Amino acid sequence: MTKSPDKIKLWLFVTVAYWILALSYNQLIMNSVFSLTLRLPQIDLMSILPDIALGYLYALIPLLWISRSDRPSKSIYIFLYFSNLIPISFFLVADHEMSILVRHFRALFCVLCFFIIYFAYLVPTTSIKPLRYQSQIGWGIIWVLVIFGPTYLVLTNPTAFANVSFFDVYEKRLELRDAVNDGSFSRINVYATNWMGVALAPFLAVYGFQTRRPVYIGMAVMIAFVAFAVSTHKTVFFTTIIVLLFAASTRYAQRLRLSIDGIALNLAFVIVIGFITIPYFVDILLGAGPVTSWLTHFRIFQNNGYLTSVYMEFFGAQPILLYADSFLSGIIQSDFDLSYSRRVGDYITQYEARNNANANFLADGYVNLGYLGMIFSSLQMALVLWLIDSLARGRDMTLVAFTVLPAGLVFSNVPVHTGLISNGIAISMMLITLLPKKTPTPRLSQNPLPGAPYTA
Repeated sequence: MTKSPDKIKLWLFVTVAYWILALSYNQLIMNSVFSLTLRLPQIDLMSILPDIALGYLYALIPLLWISRSDRPSKSIYIFLYFSNLIPISFFLVADHEMSILVRHFRALFCVLCFFIIYFAYLVPTTSIKPLRYQSQIGWGIIWVLVIFGPTYLVLTNPTAFANVSFFDVYEKRLELRDAVNDGSFSRINVYATNWMGVALAPFLAVYGFQTRRPVYIGMAVMIAFVAFAVSTHKTVFFTTIIVLLFAASTRYAQRLRLSIDGIALNLAFVIVIGFITIPYFVDILLGAGPVTSWLTHFRIFQNNGYLTSVYMEFFGAQPILLYADSFLSGIIQSDFDLSYSRRVGDYITQYEARNNANANFLADGYVNLGYLGMIFSSLQMALVLWLIDSLARGRDMTLVAFTVLPAGLVFSNVPVHTGLISNGIAISMMLITLLPKKTPTPRLSQNPLPGAPYTA
């Protein structure tokens, strides 16, 4: 288990995150202009305070098993803890479309799933032998992609750069989806933007930041921007920026000697202070509504809990899909014309948005196999985390942690199997093998003779 002071710090971070997310939703988001587009639930904190308090206790349960070990995949686990489990605990216990027993059982079941994911840290990692000339060939491929990848996207999609905007993206996104469906736009190009924006660009950015090579960061931002211009998905651009912010904040937190040691505590500290607390107080002081909270609190955190609650509410009385909308679509036929994410999108929007409301890996498991599917998704996640730690053996743990951190953002919104292939997380894992090995530190003899030199 973690040392007692570390436990107290992590408990404090979870406490601040849970209650500020609850307050920001109730004060800023629930009655904002965004309720004109989304069917946001009305939550009166005082009238259901016992339920909200129990949700807070559920969110604390993982502190019983989270250990002090600094495996690099802990960055993903901690990010999912704050971005998924904490808001899920809040929204599920507050969802009065379900009976009290059902909503509390489902919240506790999500906690159980996070315990199952933690099995990854109870199994020793294994050593994966690198291929011959792996580093040379791998970096050669990277430089080819850096040069020709953006060039290919620019030449094949020149109109994508005519009116690039980070705000007016939804109509363009719908046009792109229709073009993919009718065959006028290649699906592989969409995958390529994900691979470049979610895997390659963050890797170059983190590597450049850690090795103090600004040119790598510049190339990463350029690649991410090109990927965004073509795909119109803000994730492929902002993943690089978010990862850089985490890396920078972690480094400077260490330099300021804030006693925030280790990957887990550093990441929790940055999430709570930089992405939850500061945006909330900025919006309160400005009095202009959820200007920043919508982009941080809701989009990164609350939306995951909200959609998980909606998925369980919407699909609770429907037959399970058995992955008919996913990797078993060629074997099992769906009874619906629309995918489940489109159906949920129509359910939560107040207008005809043709929206894909993708949720996280747990919600996907529930839709496809019910509670058994949630366990299956959790085991998938545990396997991915274990593989990451095995690939990372002997390498800089901090560098690996931020290289794979995009997986946390991806799995917060899509199933594990989709994130691995379509969103490029499998590529992020392969990029680990290109990171330099750490030089072993000589061990000093513990009891040298007086006047004798230390020996290795």
